[in-house]
Amino acid sequence: MDRWGEAVVYVGLAIGLGEVGLSLGMPLAAAAMASAFMVSYVRAKSESLGFTSGRGMASVGLAPREVRIVILSAGLIGAGALSPQAAGSLADGFAGAGGGVIGVWYMVLVGSLALITVLATITTIQRILHVYREAKQQEQQ
Repeated sequence: MDRWGEAVVYVGLAIGLGEVGLSLGMPLAAAAMASAFMVSYVRAKSESLGFTSGRGMASVGLAPREVRIVILSAGLIGAGALSPQAAGSLADGFAGAGGGVIGVWYMVLVGSLALITVLATITTIQRILHVYREAKQQEQQ
């Protein structure tokens, strides 16, 4: 259910950004979702193979689920607070490709999605390396 809830937010962001013509955010939302899911997948797979069970794997990596949720929430709240609708006009934006209005709010949102993508990818690699080291230790025993 956690992944489902996360997916709804990322898919909603991709659709919403696409609807208003801000196409850069669409692949970033998809990439953030895929990267976040890989973190969870590596944890589940490692635990199913008998490595780092319980809360052990949750502490491995730069961006466990809690950190990703905080980044996403901050990006959404920041984008909402800085949006032209919150300010009452479109004056704070500038015309972007495709005729959409790109402003600070959009950069905050896209920045949070990019940050999640990068940190989740790093976390996935950290977790894979952690399991690799555990496997090598077990092999030596």
